[in-house]
Amino acid sequence: MTLQITDVLITSNVTAHNAIRQDDRTWRVTWTGDTAFDRNQAVTAMMLAEAFTQRAPFLGLVVAWSAELNLAPHEVSDLLERSSIRR
Repeated sequence: MTLQITDVLITSNVTAHNAIRQDDRTWRVTWTGDTAFDRNQAVTAMMLAEAFTQRAPFLGLVVAWSAELNLAPHEVSDLLERSSIRR
């Protein structure tokens, strides 16, 4: 699991999801719809996408990362399942 992070884009080598910085300096993550995040939250969202894609056994981290986005782990899973982006 590796994230590539630049000033305007966050991508992953294990998921097709990405995060893009907007003109207002908020970040949009492909699997979260129109939710605006700060940069740290965008990184967290991308780490969650990787963890769920890899089915990684990081339950404690997944719970903590989900909470950073004000989501429960099952909500993260549901959002990722409904997203149309596939690698």
